[in-house]
Amino acid sequence: MGVSHSKAGFGLILLLTGCGSEDSQTPDTGTSRTEDSGSEETGDTGDTGDTGDTGDTDTATHTEGITGKMVGGSCLYCPLDVVDFDGGTQNQVTKNTAGSATWSPDGTRIAFVGTGTGGYGIYTIDDAGADATFIVRNGADPAWSPDGQFLAYISASAGSRTANLSLIEISTGTETLLVTDANKPSWHPDGQQLTYSRALETGPGAGSEYEIYTHDLATAESQLVAEGTSPAWSPDGQHLAYARVDPERIVDKASEAHVPGMGAGFDLYVSDADGSNETLIYNSQQPYLAYLYGLDVVHGWSGDSRRILYTEWIVDMSSSTAEAHLVDVATGETEPASTLINPGWHNPE
Repeated sequence: MGVSHSKAGFGLILLLTGCGSEDSQTPDTGTSRTEDSGSEETGDTGDTGDTGDTGDTDTATHTEGITGKMVGGSCLYCPLDVVDFDGGTQNQVTKNTAGSATWSPDGTRIAFVGTGTGGYGIYTIDDAGADATFIVRNGADPAWSPDGQFLAYISASAGSRTANLSLIEISTGTETLLVTDANKPSWHPDGQQLTYSRALETGPGAGSEYEIYTHDLATAESQLVAEGTSPAWSPDGQHLAYARVDPERIVDKASEAHVPGMGAGFDLYVSDADGSNETLIYNSQQPYLAYLYGLDVVHGWSGDSRRILYTEWIVDMSSSTAEAHLVDVATGETEPASTLINPGWHNPE
């Protein structure tokens, strides 16, 4: 059983499409861009951005001593919450299901995948959940450029099984196709390169099932740098973090018994920016099957490029759950960070 690109790149899209309804959407007075003309209009976005009187929530727990802000859901397909670690607050910022949330470089806006009157696609809101803007239909995995002017994202036409890496200029809506057959984009801090992963049809659980490339925007050339998925460039631009399945390390016996390879665990690696000097940092307990159902592995770095935010799979005698943890690149020491799922972290230390 090979891994299909649609499952790997669009697990979140496929599972979220059927969630929520137009009746439950809350209108917002932000600006939305019409899909056909690219012009902007002020009106009713129908987006999940208007929070109404949701106020503070306490649905997730977080570790003291962590700074900055995180955005994510209390479950895989829940509305988004913003946690301000410095201010000690947590607020719900969407009313509908949403995912793949990520911060703008200045920490004032959030890009995410959800549903509004613009259809299913990528939207942005401010950090209070207001000023909702429809960006593009049928998009996934949004990633802000370092100057905040562009979003890299994974695009697909309706009914298509191909995931492509595209670029959209936020102010104009101008779209550019960069690479076919790609997922999980991340920007280099110089704004001139992207990294992304590509799924291979080599059989479930194989360590080479995904490859990681860097893409130079000036030359339009991509270069293979590592085996793995979920790549993230460090803020100093010196290193790549990514995850790779170890088919010999089974962390979920039930999934493994059902389909061989699905219970294999993800290992976290760090390499130089060109893929050299690869180092195993940590053996996570997240099974491969959870990734296929939308649970990402690497979520980003701390602002000082010393720690990586990743998903840990917590198993006890009766249940299992996912948490966001931090691992120190130098020591391999870990600590819980938050119970938000697939969090985006703004931590400009």
